[in-house]
Amino acid sequence: MTDRFHSLSWSVLGLILLVLVAPVLAGSTLVSVNSGDASATFTIQNEPALVINGFDLGSQSLAFPVTIDAVTINVVRPVLGQPVTVIVYEDANGGTPQDARVISRADVSIVNTGPVRVQLPQPATTSSSIVWAGFYLPVDFQFTADQQGSSVLTYWAWTPSGTFDLGNLASAAVFGPGDGSGPVSIGMGGVARISLELNQADGRVGTPPTFGGAPLGQQIVSDANPDLSVLISYPRCSTVLYDPADIQFAGGGNFTLDCGIEPAPMQPGQIGNIGSVPSSTPGFERRGSTYQINGNGDYQLVGALASTMKTPVTHCIQPNAGDLEKAVIGNSFGVPQKWYILPTQRYGTYICAEVTNTGPISYFVPRTGTETYINADLVWSGFIGTNPDTNNLECKATVQIVWKVKNDGFEATPVSIMRVSNIAIRTGQTTYTQDILLPSIAPGNTVIFDLNTIKIPDSYVNEANRLVFQLDANNNVGEINEANNTYLIDYILKVKNGGCS
Repeated sequence: MTDRFHSLSWSVLGLILLVLVAPVLAGSTLVSVNSGDASATFTIQNEPALVINGFDLGSQSLAFPVTIDAVTINVVRPVLGQPVTVIVYEDANGGTPQDARVISRADVSIVNTGPVRVQLPQPATTSSSIVWAGFYLPVDFQFTADQQGSSVLTYWAWTPSGTFDLGNLASAAVFGPGDGSGPVSIGMGGVARISLELNQADGRVGTPPTFGGAPLGQQIVSDANPDLSVLISYPRCSTVLYDPADIQFAGGGNFTLDCGIEPAPMQPGQIGNIGSVPSSTPGFERRGSTYQINGNGDYQLVGALASTMKTPVTHCIQPNAGDLEKAVIGNSFGVPQKWYILPTQRYGTYICAEVTNTGPISYFVPRTGTETYINADLVWSGFIGTNPDTNNLECKATVQIVWKVKNDGFEATPVSIMRVSNIAIRTGQTTYTQDILLPSIAPGNTVIFDLNTIKIPDSYVNEANRLVFQLDANNNVGEINEANNTYLIDYILKVKNGGCS
């Protein structure tokens, strides 16, 4: 079908303009195979199609391995509300990309026109000199190609009235170059205006990367009244939705996901891609619950981290109402484990992102730098027990108590005080108090306390008593959440053999 992707219009958009408009991080290299200042516009028709360019990195005088941070495409017309898959392949033997291997992919939202730079959620590192990169585009999406002359540097792939496995290009019913030859039969007259960005710098430098026009860490605001009926909730995580079609089609239907709410705070204490966030955002606070996403079956992407799924899966979280307009989703993975802020889109009362890895997900809000509290949260992360147990606490006894305290934040806490008190429930009288030094706790770390010095009082025997454990009792630490610093143990104070006097 030679008119399937019809060239609609002509425009003047040269390579120099492309480099100027698409932001490039300091220390990075933009790799393009385009030339000339003439462009043609192409429209995806009938069904989604993959459009990828081939790049010979061996001709760039680079030191291998190299890391690919972003892919840019020149957009004439996006399709709002439809995801676009950005994908990078490495080609070990060159030639056609039929046997190329996926090294990075993510579903993204493109809402802008012109050169749109898409940051890869997981940078792609390769030692292969030949790579292919591009986009799986929805119907009616329009992009440009240069007019340097017939070329085999741009390949197309699609399956009529269906989809195919992006991880196996040989599975596409139609696959080949856009040089007018069959089976694709599209004479592009040039090469798609798709380019790569290789990152050769560390840290927070240059212009912040963008995702569909929004800096990483800021929402893209979409339909206020969306139809989310295609999404389903997890049985154990009712406020988390996911897209089963991502698993069924892009993932081949060979795996399932389940979700559970973390019973204790889960916080690695580091954000792995903070260097890709604009410097105007000094950090993020985690809010709400942390959800553990588990994969079952053939969900793993070969050659990647054990947690990396073979296809990103759309997940949506319903944040607290006060956080809705600024919340973004984070996914935790890696060794050691770190949080990664994901490009996030807001639909009504939900925020959504393409989750790339199994493991914890949660939502975050950006800090402004003007907060009067530190980015930390002291929490009771686990109570191990007492000796004797709470059913046998006798007056005047010395009790051993073991528990865990965690810093569920991204900043170390200063030294503070933990106070242990005993309260007679009937009268409210405090019958025992002891202050214990609480050391500085690094972000994400847990301290285990094993104390043998807690004294049980000798009054209000055979009555209900309460042990109260108060973190930061002197309020030395201004923290994110002050409401979770107290742990209570209720018990009946028993008479010691021989009496309590």
